[in-house]
Amino acid sequence: MNLDSTTQTRPAPTAWWRFPNAFYAAAVIDLLLGLDLILFAGWLAAQAAPAHPVVFGIETATLLRIAGVVLIVFAAETALAARSKGLFARMRPLIVATNWAFVAASVIGVLFLANALSGAAIALLLIVAAATAFLALGQQRSLRAAA
Repeated sequence: MNLDSTTQTRPAPTAWWRFPNAFYAAAVIDLLLGLDLILFAGWLAAQAAPAHPVVFGIETATLLRIAGVVLIVFAAETALAARSKGLFARMRPLIVATNWAFVAASVIGVLFLANALSGAAIALLLIVAAATAFLALGQQRSLRAAA
């Protein structure tokens, strides 16, 4: 009896880093983080920098809400670039570069602002930076594989 004719083959699972999955994953995470920053800005500000309720004349909670809005816009742009074949497709390397810039800025920020931030804020910032680096590596890998 020939089992080959009755056996169904399943397609191989798609790796998360394959294009456009890495970009969609980053967009979802950016969207969720942006919403968290907007919705819980007051609580996060009190936990992250309790000694600095105002920075550059602006409330810390307001700065976090602004960062949340920027993240949501960046998430939309990332998702648009992931599905676009035209002008926005050319933005993909810039998205990866922006993610790496965030990672570098986070590490530099922790080094220079360690006295102003709480231990929990430092840990959270470094965790988000590590996750961003992981996603940026996946995005880079997907761009190389798609080329």
